Amino acid sequence: MIAGGLFGAVISGIYVDKTKRFEEVVKVSFAMAIVFAVGFMEVSRLRDQEALIAASICVFGMFGFALYPISLEMAVEITYPVAEATSSGLLVVSGQVQGIIMILVAQVLAQPLPATEMQYSRCVVGCGADAADGFTPQDWTDPIIFMLCYGTLAGVIGIIFLRGDYKRLKAEQKIMAGKILQSSTTVPT
Repeated sequence: MIAGGLFGAVISGIYVDKTKRFEEVVKVSFAMAIVFAVGFMEVSRLRDQEALIAASICVFGMFGFALYPISLEMAVEITYPVAEATSSGLLVVSGQVQGIIMILVAQVLAQPLPATEMQYSRCVVGCGADAADGFTPQDWTDPIIFMLCYGTLAGVIGIIFLRGDYKRLKAEQKIMAGKILQSSTTVPT
């Protein structure tokens, strides 16, 4: 996931730097991350499909990680003249708070692994209700479905309602136009 994510972030960063299409890249990346997250959820339930699981999580990472730097840059563009550290910092903190909430909800929703599935668990001897350390393998189907529903809802809302007014980019263009106009009206002596 990290290797795919680094590749996706570099490619999307180069593309956005040249085209300034923050909004389009964020929307496409979010939509594709959702699609591949659902794909990962489905293939992770299959037995002996390590290569397929690795491929799906790699492609998910490629789109999911591409969102992070582009979203930070878009937040700075939209919230200008607010300081860059403030707008990107608020985005990071809100993401961390959401992550903490998702972890807590996932732990509440996780169920003990059914006895019929215990034979497929990679747990070492001594796991389960009689384990000395109290570890019980868990079924994470419900938490994953919850997180996918939450992510899909957030993605759909973002895709429909996200509209970027790139205030910083407009300010830079205005400054550059002023400098060009000033230099063309200056008469050499």
